[in-house]
This record gives sequence, structure tokens and C-alpha cells, in this order.
Amino acid sequence: VELLEVVVRSGHLGLQDSRKVRLRNISQSPNFGPVKRPENDSTRGMGEGSALLTIGITFALSVTGFLLLGYWADGRLGTSPLLLIAGTVLGTGLGGFWAYQRVSRLK
Repeated sequence: VELLEVVVRSGHLGLQDSRKVRLRNISQSPNFGPVKRPENDSTRGMGEGSALLTIGITFALSVTGFLLLGYWADGRLGTSPLLLIAGTVLGTGLGGFWAYQRVSRLK
């Protein structure tokens, strides 16, 4: 597909002669550098927020998963609430340890 061509008149767009110029050449001009963002960009914190949300959800799923596993094991073995409590404590401990490691990496 042929790019759209534009006839550039004398002096237009900084060119001295009349010639055909492709829009692609104009859009990739070296006169326009990359856009620089300020140091305190307001969107920078969005990545940290989603990382913290992921940590919170993973912690909650860890506790819930081990709680349900303990509840299921109590029903199979008849050791009501012993494994339920053990599963909750284990899920809280492992999830908390994992969350602490992830939060430490963010700092």
C-alpha cells in the first residue's frame, strides 16, 4: 500500500523546495524527541497499588484455602474443629510470610 503523499510548497514545514514528502517521514521527524515525564508522575503509583491489591487478594485466598482444607479434613477424619483451626493458622502464617516478602520487595 502506497503511503499518502503530500505536496509540500516552498518554505512549508521548513523545506526550501517544492517536492513530494511522505507523511511517514514527517511523523518520524528527528526534531520531535521522546516525551519526557516528570519525576513525580501521578500515574506511577498505579503499579504499586495493583501490586498491593494482588498481595491482599493472595493473602485472603491463602487463609480461605487452608481454612477450607482444614474443614474438609475435619469432616473426613472426624476431628472437628482441630484441623479447621490448624488450617486457619497455617494459612495465616504462610500467607503472611509470603505477603511480608512481597511488600519488602516493593520498598
